[in-house]
Amino acid sequence: FQQNPYPWLAASDMFAVTSTNEGLPNALLEAMYLGNAPISTRAGGADEAIDDGENGVMLDYGDEEALARALQRLAESPKLRARYAAKAKARIIERFSMERMGREIVEFCQDRKGQSQTP
Repeated sequence: FQQNPYPWLAASDMFAVTSTNEGLPNALLEAMYLGNAPISTRAGGADEAIDDGENGVMLDYGDEEALARALQRLAESPKLRARYAAKAKARIIERFSMERMGREIVEFCQDRKGQSQTP
């Protein structure tokens, strides 16, 4: 556990999430925003942030060989790592900014305003 993980994330090049079941991990979003090339299992909502082969790598849970290959490939390819990291950060800014999330919550509430509440 790190009280303040952000300096570590900012100094990293890659970030891997290997969960079996997860929503959309905040740690993944933070790592992507801080310039890490993301690797994640297909668990929960990671695919909302990562397009496999476009801005990161998506893996099946339990495929340790695929995880090792992805880590090695990114470690050995600074250009690919940088491309994924740049596109990952752009995705976070585009889809997960406070402004957009706030706007979507307001729109959601406005769409439901006046609808009957049935138990």
